[in-house]
This record gives sequence, structure tokens and C-alpha cells, in this order.
Amino acid sequence: MFPAQITLLALREPDGHWRWELYEEDRRHTQFLPFYPDGILETVLSRGPCSIPDIDAYLDAQPQRVRRLVSETEVVLDVRAQEALPPPPNPVLSMLLVPLKVQGEAAGVLSLQSHQTHAFDATDLEFLELLGQHVAIALENAALREAHAPQPDGPPDRAAQPPRL
Repeated sequence: MFPAQITLLALREPDGHWRWELYEEDRRHTQFLPFYPDGILETVLSRGPCSIPDIDAYLDAQPQRVRRLVSETEVVLDVRAQEALPPPPNPVLSMLLVPLKVQGEAAGVLSLQSHQTHAFDATDLEFLELLGQHVAIALENAALREAHAPQPDGPPDRAAQPPRL
């Protein structure tokens, strides 16, 4: 469907930082990263969906903090500040990003990324926005289910019990 080699689900944690779930080919990586107001993900949260057909041209025009997963345990927090950093074997060259809102609050970002420039078109971004709405609904449902789950040592959740007749 999408010419994407990488999928990123970045969710805001209660402390305000990010939890990244990055899927690349058959690998999954989970990372916890700081929130930076000048980052691409943070910009998407405040400004809305974004299509970046050529990441290098985009960063030349709009310098923002870009993070890069180097290994399963290492993340470069700002690739611009790491001049000696060797280029990755398969760099991300284009991306789509959409914000995820749960109960009206910015909860995260869904991103598709490709090793090719101009890999996505306007239709791809529209579809990702629709998919992002469904992901946000699933996140909201999961949060509601967790909030109403019976507590092991607490009183039973009345909403989970059948009504008395």
C-alpha cells in the first residue's frame, strides 16, 4: 500500500517525553526519548500533518531537531550536532507524519518513512491521516478500558458489573 520501509508510532508518556515504537522490516525497537520543542515530531503535534518528500531539503529550509536510531540501544538525539556521525546504510529520505489526538489532547505522532525521496503523494498523506484517526480511537479505547479495569485490591468497578434488578 505505502512505499514505506519504516513505521514509527511515537506516543507521549505521562512525564511528557516520548515512547517510540519503531518498526523496520522485521525488527521492532522501543525507545524512550526526551521531548524537544524544536523537533520534527513536536512540530507535527502543534502544526498538524506533514509531508516531507526530501528530508535533506526540508532540514536546509527548516532546521529542526532530527533523532536517529543508530542501534537497538543507541539513539542520536540531534543528527545536525553529530558532524562525525557516519551516514546510515539506508537513510530515511522522505516521510509522512500525522498527529494523534486523544480526547482533544496531543497524544503522539504516526509516521511512515522511506529510503527513497518523493516516495509519498498527497493521497498517501490523506490515507495516513484517516489511519491516524483510527489509531487515536484505539488508543482512547485502551485508555478507557484501563481506567475502568477492576483494581486488584480496590473496590470493584461498578460500571463493569451488571445492573441490579
